[in-house]
Amino acid sequence: MKKFDPQIYPRKLYVLESEEDLKLFSNREGLELEVEQDTVASVWRVIEGGTGDLGVVVLFRRAGFDSIAHESDHIANCIFDDLGIDLGYTHDEHHAYMIGWVAKCIAEALGLTIVKEEKK
Repeated sequence: MKKFDPQIYPRKLYVLESEEDLKLFSNREGLELEVEQDTVASVWRVIEGGTGDLGVVVLFRRAGFDSIAHESDHIANCIFDDLGIDLGYTHDEHHAYMIGWVAKCIAEALGLTIVKEEKK
């Protein structure tokens, strides 16, 4: 499990690769987290058991560009919804930056790197 703090928003991001790590969290109602068996990845709004920190957990079974982008959007939406931050098509720059930050955190947690080869 990797834990990330966006610094400017009072929520944490937790990236998990093991269902065992789900035991460290409860949902916002204090209940255990349940995994749907057919999913590539899952996202929950959580409370961290040891600290009481509020945040969002993402668990990946398989990760590709599509699932990382998809879940990054869900995570950004959860954080902004928690904080009452409105989104819209004409004022979404903060949302775009949050999605980028989340995707970068996920890549770091999963040990992924993007390398662009120089043109020859």
